[in-house]
Amino acid sequence: MTGLEIAGIALASLGAAEQLFDCGTRIHRRMTKEKQLNLLLRELQMFEVDDNRQMLDNYVRAAQPVLRSQLIQPADKERLTRKWERIKDQMIEINNLLDTMMQNSSILNSKARHEARDRLRDIGGSRVLSSRLMEFRDDVSFLEKQLAGNPPTLLTGKTFNYIDADNRRVWTNGVFLCKGKLTEPTDDGKSKAKWYLAEPVSFKATEDREALKESVAILASKLQRAQPTRGLFKLVGFREELDPSKRAFELIFGGDFAENFPPSLSLFIAANPAKPSLNFRVNLCCQLATAVLEAQLLGLVHKNIRPENILVVETAQSPMKTASEDQIPSLKLVGWQSARHVAEGYVTTLSNAVTPQRKVYQHPERQLPTSEHDYSMAHDVYSLGVCMIEILRWRSILRTEASEGQPPGVSNDFVEAFAKLKFAPNEREEADRYTKYPRQNKAVLLRINETYIPIEAGDKMRHIIHGFLTCLDRKDESDDEDEEGEEEGEYVLLGEVERREQARKFMDTALMDLRKVLCAI
Repeated sequence: MTGLEIAGIALASLGAAEQLFDCGTRIHRRMTKEKQLNLLLRELQMFEVDDNRQMLDNYVRAAQPVLRSQLIQPADKERLTRKWERIKDQMIEINNLLDTMMQNSSILNSKARHEARDRLRDIGGSRVLSSRLMEFRDDVSFLEKQLAGNPPTLLTGKTFNYIDADNRRVWTNGVFLCKGKLTEPTDDGKSKAKWYLAEPVSFKATEDREALKESVAILASKLQRAQPTRGLFKLVGFREELDPSKRAFELIFGGDFAENFPPSLSLFIAANPAKPSLNFRVNLCCQLATAVLEAQLLGLVHKNIRPENILVVETAQSPMKTASEDQIPSLKLVGWQSARHVAEGYVTTLSNAVTPQRKVYQHPERQLPTSEHDYSMAHDVYSLGVCMIEILRWRSILRTEASEGQPPGVSNDFVEAFAKLKFAPNEREEADRYTKYPRQNKAVLLRINETYIPIEAGDKMRHIIHGFLTCLDRKDESDDEDEEGEEEGEYVLLGEVERREQARKFMDTALMDLRKVLCAI
């Protein structure tokens, strides 16, 4: 047996406890004739007892879901892994000292043997191996209870309560504002009633409630770490709706809310039809891109980025505004009910909510009732590009009201681009007349970008948005023939592997370019 064998026993591996116990048994049997090492022999006798073997196996099995869980903080996982490594390090040291004793058994090498023996005596006398095993067991027990019990982001009746719960300001998708009060003091040392934004995450009677609770807890733990100046409201925690008929958990966000909702981006544009300055519009684009990047850094995919889920907080200033600039409001990304944490860039949800109003903002892979591909961070990048077209054009891609000769659902810009591409309308479904086919929707948006954005905001902004809309295209699938002379792949995610590995880097690079444009205005 070598130290390498012991070092190779990973805590997350199958049979880790069995392997460690076998190594301990072999070390013990190597020492049975060493009468002067009785204290260490007693320590190592634990490896000869089947009950101890089973106990260690139980703790290792309990540790493995702890290591896999997103609810446990990375620092806690690292600490647990370090304690496992310290147990192995101690066993490696004992094994190496035994090797030294046996390799120096002659009289000429008695000094090395005696030094090794004395060190083994010290180890036995200090009971360091038992102590390290107990530390490992205690840590596993603590983290296991944390995993099994209420997550730290869960708000109970002891920590948070609604005040006048019937007096709610209801918005879309069940989102509402309501007065509430935290029982623990806030950062300013006070506990007072204020307005909170609640986003319900509903589940069906047939769904696994506990599985959803864990998923929401993971989502909440990540959202709670969001930076306050990067486009997300501060998450207070999540609560469980006590009314069993509602079957929902609620994400509770704090902010400078009054009785009424801040307007969504689409409502804000409609209420302020006069196009603001280019600096104003690019600033909003930068804020939104920052929020999307923040979600990616938190390991989240939003899945529903569209103007209705972007709030314009006029009472707050843009964090990117300079002192010399006019009032520029703050943007906040909301609508996290469908968001999920990701593993290596993916979540495993293939179903989609398919309506003309949503399809326009979704990547073509997500515009079918059931997709072939998992949701990825790059799909959010595509949605960001669509929203940026609306911000820079200062008009919606959708038509909120029907007019004579124009079916509800899409704007004149969309219809004109559709016609220029010589696409045939879908005559069978009036509501989906221009948005039936995903690839056509993307081509129309690319045409709108090519036609209008250079005039509205310059060629650099057109290039950035083109990159967002083609972020999952392969090099030979690019829809923009005019960009063949540019650096190949600068804004392009090339395929399935790249969408996992490059989405964050892609967004970070694009955001830097957006900020350069903002500074140049």
